[in-house]
Amino acid sequence: MRTENSIPRKKITRIAFKVLLIALFGLPFLTAASSAPGQCPPRGTEYFDGVTAPSLPTGWVASQGVNVTGAPLWVTSNVGSHSWPNDAFSTAPDNILDNRLDTPLFAADPFALGISFWNNYNLESGRDGAVLEIASPNINGGAFTDVTDPAVGGSVNPPYNSVISSAFQSPIAGRMAWSGNSGGYVLTQVHYFNAVLPPSQIKLRFRLVTDNGGASEGWRIDTLTFQSDECPPPTPSPTPCPLQPWTQVADYPAGLISYSAMGANSFFAYSAGGNAALAAETNAAYRYDPLANSWTALAPLPVALTRARGVYSFSPNQGAFFVFGGGSGSTATYIYDVATNTWSTGAPMPAPRYLPNVVYTGGKIFVMGGH
Repeated sequence: MRTENSIPRKKITRIAFKVLLIALFGLPFLTAASSAPGQCPPRGTEYFDGVTAPSLPTGWVASQGVNVTGAPLWVTSNVGSHSWPNDAFSTAPDNILDNRLDTPLFAADPFALGISFWNNYNLESGRDGAVLEIASPNINGGAFTDVTDPAVGGSVNPPYNSVISSAFQSPIAGRMAWSGNSGGYVLTQVHYFNAVLPPSQIKLRFRLVTDNGGASEGWRIDTLTFQSDECPPPTPSPTPCPLQPWTQVADYPAGLISYSAMGANSFFAYSAGGNAALAAETNAAYRYDPLANSWTALAPLPVALTRARGVYSFSPNQGAFFVFGGGSGSTATYIYDVATNTWSTGAPMPAPRYLPNVVYTGGKIFVMGGH
């Protein structure tokens, strides 16, 4: 059995070699090594998606320093996330606020030198700022310290981009911070070298601080990945599962129907349109819940149609069910908003299609072929 204080001799040799490389070449070597292709699997990832907004995941703690306006703590939000459905969000009000979000304790050692996360801020430039701090028993007696402080020997990439003004009573006046507008989500790498020697348990603090005037949108973070440079042994080939029998589930509400548009996310299946044998086209739409084994009627399509194709898109926000083409050839695009139970009309396709192939990947929908 291995504890934090009984690291095998082979690993000590690897740690010493890595420390030597960093001592010779500095943190640029560390950043390049940690972001190289073929990086080992992460030790863990927090997507903020396992809770119902506005609750925080277990172990995450929101707190505040100064709060002049009574602004809310950090929360999870299902509006504007990077990974559907949630992100973590702090507002940025029009007066002084010091909003803090702390991670649970996690292990830091020479094979776990940093994290990455998706970073999205829209703040008063030079006046409101977002910083990242660390609490480690190796640094300043465990007090939260900026990761870029020389005592930490760390870095953030992209780096802080602004010095916070001292003229408007900001609690972090004079410090470097992320400020202004990130232009959407930016993948951000963080390293904290002095926190890992000796190996220790650490916390990170996402800290948003505003000054005494002018509100802005705030700060969103998502998909926090605890990186690792130590790869586990190969996973043995799994034993094939035995074949499972078919199980009949709840019948479709409209009876036997053909050529309906279908789509699914991680929780529900969606169906819209179609027609029964020798029957007229329908505009009916339904959602199937596999856990409850039940169908729910949704708002009907704007028009009755058959031979359309559907797909579920996980952006924007909570996602939507898209329906394309249909009939004997249509350019129509219909969009079902799962949050509001409403349909809208999207941009028409360049050419009429029925029964096209539709796929969602990489944040985009592709419509191919068909008749």
